[in-house]
Amino acid sequence: MNKSEQYVYEAIKNWVWSGFYNEADIQEMMDDILDGNCDEKMLLSLVSKEFELQKREEANWPGATDYDRLSRFC
Repeated sequence: MNKSEQYVYEAIKNWVWSGFYNEADIQEMMDDILDGNCDEKMLLSLVSKEFELQKREEANWPGATDYDRLSRFC
């Protein structure tokens, strides 16, 4: 993975783990930062893989997270 692709991949991870975006949103946002040095097909496949990783990780989270407990007071 070259530096441009690494930059896009880091953005993908941040967007996925923020919890605010779905795959279509991320693919659209990627258009703004992709350049000619990027393998777009490979990076698009990483979006799905990152969502799968997030889903597996979340399966191990407790029923109520710190955010869930805090949001009850808002």
